[in-house]
Amino acid sequence: MLVRDEERSQPVERESFRGGEGKIYVSYFLNEERDEPGALRVMRITIPPGSSIGYHQHVGEEEVYLILKGRGEVNDNGEISEVKSGDMVLTRSGFYHGIRNIGDEPLELFAMVSKV
Repeated sequence: MLVRDEERSQPVERESFRGGEGKIYVSYFLNEERDEPGALRVMRITIPPGSSIGYHQHVGEEEVYLILKGRGEVNDNGEISEVKSGDMVLTRSGFYHGIRNIGDEPLELFAMVSKV
């Protein structure tokens, strides 16, 4: 399956996403609303300065963040680390994570969630 950049959804504004601060913007490349192993959600997320995705748990799914642009601070199951372009964060089923923009420009990331 080929999904081109121009085919992704228009950005959707989410406020206080997963209990986070401010607004984020999500564009979906793929949003399979199935509840079986292998179902995927693939998206590009933009987090403005000072905004965040709240700390939350993944149960029955895993998520990968690939940082494309900007600087962030990720809470990876209680461990706080700074992330930048080229870094990747993997959250396995049963674990927690959250991310916030700590820079002066938008934090952009590619996120992929897979049912396990």
